Amino acid sequence: MLDLFRLNYALPLEAINGGLFLSRGTGKHPDRIIDSYEFIFVTSGELHIQEEHQPFALLSNHYLILYPEKRHWGTSPFTPNLSFYWIHFRVGEAFGEEKPNLLQIPRYGKVERPEFLKELLRRFLDVQEVTSNTTLLRSLFLLTILCEIKDQFENPEHDRLVATSTETLANLVEQYIRTHFHEKISTSTIARKLGYNPDYLERRYKETFSRTISEGIQERRLRHASNLLLESNMTVKEIALRCGFRDCSLLRRTFKQKKGVTPSLYRRLRGRIHVNTA
Repeated sequence: MLDLFRLNYALPLEAINGGLFLSRGTGKHPDRIIDSYEFIFVTSGELHIQEEHQPFALLSNHYLILYPEKRHWGTSPFTPNLSFYWIHFRVGEAFGEEKPNLLQIPRYGKVERPEFLKELLRRFLDVQEVTSNTTLLRSLFLLTILCEIKDQFENPEHDRLVATSTETLANLVEQYIRTHFHEKISTSTIARKLGYNPDYLERRYKETFSRTISEGIQERRLRHASNLLLESNMTVKEIALRCGFRDCSLLRRTFKQKKGVTPSLYRRLRGRIHVNTA
């Protein structure tokens, strides 16, 4: 007769299934409501998704937990290089009560040890494919994944990671301004292109650059106009249109307000200085 070790166990969650998504550069995340949680971890590219009124931009090494019975959908097409792991799971009724061993993590963030997390996710998928009756093993791997994320937010690196997430989003806005300042753009158009609420995007940008998005657009336009005044023979009207100003009078007013001189006087004064100091 075998001498068996016996252990009663009850896990706080149940992993249903998972997979690895590889984008071909077409389509979006489906618009749906499901009855389970979904854990997403992006390994490359960008995933833009929204749940109810909350938008998210997941860059490489970022994770997100979507809630059950809430509508979520993709706000931008999949990028060609996008890849992400996903796991659907359910949570037990007792999980979430105020207990000393309560597991609490931000539902969105950047992973500090992505390679370790990828290995756990690969093991999860391997178990799912080759092992019979895998619910227990899948659930254990998922719990380990969540505990790994929990650990990183219980050390001093937490604040830095949150700040990095904010800076990443703000830099996306700045990058868009740099490449589209000459077009008719605004906070609303940038928010729509990036898949974010305008007010939310404005706060994240201002936290990083200490100016509004409109001020960032104006600063970029003036910088380019200044360069063209010194480095080209274009007229003020041509420069205004090239830099995104609707007419040359707006460029003159903005230039005088910010630089203290008109564009023509700036060209004469700075052009002479530039030659003398070359």
